[in-house]
Amino acid sequence: MKKQHKVYSNVCRHQNGFAVRRERGFVIAAALLMSIVVVCTTTAAAAMMMPSLKAMMTSRFSDVSRAQAEAALDWSVCQLNDPNNRSSLDGMTVGVPSTVMSSGFSGTVECDNIAAPTYSYLYDPLADVNNSVAGITGGNGWRTVTATVTNGVYKKKVRVILKPIYQTGTQTETTTTTVNGPAQGIFTNALFSQQTLTASGGITTNSFDPTNTAAGFSNTGGNIGSNTAVVLDGTTTIGGNVAVDSIPAGSTTQTVVTSNGVSTVSGAISSNGLVSGVSGSGGTVQSATNAQQLLPPVPSAPSTATNLGTVNLTGKQSLNISQPGDYVLNSLSMSGQSTINITADGPVNFYIQGSGSSNGISIAGQGITNSSGDPANFRIWYGGSGNVNLTGQGGLTGVIYAPNAPVKISGLGALYGAAIGNSVNIVGGGAFHYDRNLSTDQSLMWNPPITKTTTTTASVENLSNFQVVSWLEL
Repeated sequence: MKKQHKVYSNVCRHQNGFAVRRERGFVIAAALLMSIVVVCTTTAAAAMMMPSLKAMMTSRFSDVSRAQAEAALDWSVCQLNDPNNRSSLDGMTVGVPSTVMSSGFSGTVECDNIAAPTYSYLYDPLADVNNSVAGITGGNGWRTVTATVTNGVYKKKVRVILKPIYQTGTQTETTTTTVNGPAQGIFTNALFSQQTLTASGGITTNSFDPTNTAAGFSNTGGNIGSNTAVVLDGTTTIGGNVAVDSIPAGSTTQTVVTSNGVSTVSGAISSNGLVSGVSGSGGTVQSATNAQQLLPPVPSAPSTATNLGTVNLTGKQSLNISQPGDYVLNSLSMSGQSTINITADGPVNFYIQGSGSSNGISIAGQGITNSSGDPANFRIWYGGSGNVNLTGQGGLTGVIYAPNAPVKISGLGALYGAAIGNSVNIVGGGAFHYDRNLSTDQSLMWNPPITKTTTTTASVENLSNFQVVSWLEL
């Protein structure tokens, strides 16, 4: 009986173990099945949500890009509303400064002018009378501004239409032109030099009136002048004023009038520099406002002038001019006992040819006689830069105009009239009698150029600013 009970117990024990193992298998299988169901369900849900998530991300980046485009447009409108910056944007495509854009974004704006958009409510021809339908060159200020921004992945483009706003104002325009000034005489001094005027050996200047010779010479009116400096050596008597308009104007340290001998000036000494060794009986005035004396260009010979060719008189040769008029000479040279006799009853003009020519003027011998006794009746015009030499005892009654040439006067008996040179050097004395009528002789006048300033004021419609009237996302 004990042996049977042991066998039965073993069988029961084996049967119970199998049942336990079977129950555990079912639990594992159920768990695996549940896991599979959960994974499939999650995957399906995620797949269903991806389009929505993607749409949300796209919308988010689109909003950010749009905001960046609007920031670029705001910047461009501010630029256009500033008159000082408007030209840097008008009609161009420019990059938007990095300070305007958020990190990772870059952009450009393109500004164009357009005709006023008559096709929509944006433009009213009656209300917007200042905005013509023509392009900007015709006065229209309408603009389109297109902003394009990107972060390398997303790109956004927005365009606005800008309406110009005008304000009524005034416009002042100043124009400067060079015109002819009031007429003035060419010969206003007995002697005038653009460069230094030097008188050594003692000279005398005074003035006279050829229409009243009985009155004799006056110790006034025999003025001398220079645009640089005057140097008086020896015993010099100036019967008039000394005027030096030196360079630089207004100098208070440069000596421009010097006397190294015994010199007297009956008139005033005016200069914009220092004076040494001489004083004027009429006072010495230092001015900071003296302007350089202007000289006219040398006149050209008229086409009807008589051509005398090269005039070279030697020995006792002579040239007689009995008819008033104009005469062209290649050059003029006199020596020995030669003479030129002016017997015409009107002005005689000698035009020595060639501006910059080396053919100058040499007057010696018995000089040139002028039977009328009127210096205005004999004029020598020379535009070249060759030497102009006046020597001998014969003297000259007339005027010499050689503003580009060095003029040297030595041992001359007397000059009745006036002389102008680029430089004037007087050696060995001489008397210079200025004809007071030369300064008012109408045939010896010119109109120096002056600057004329004209200011005009007009009512204008000024572009004030721009108003955004249309917005479009492209």
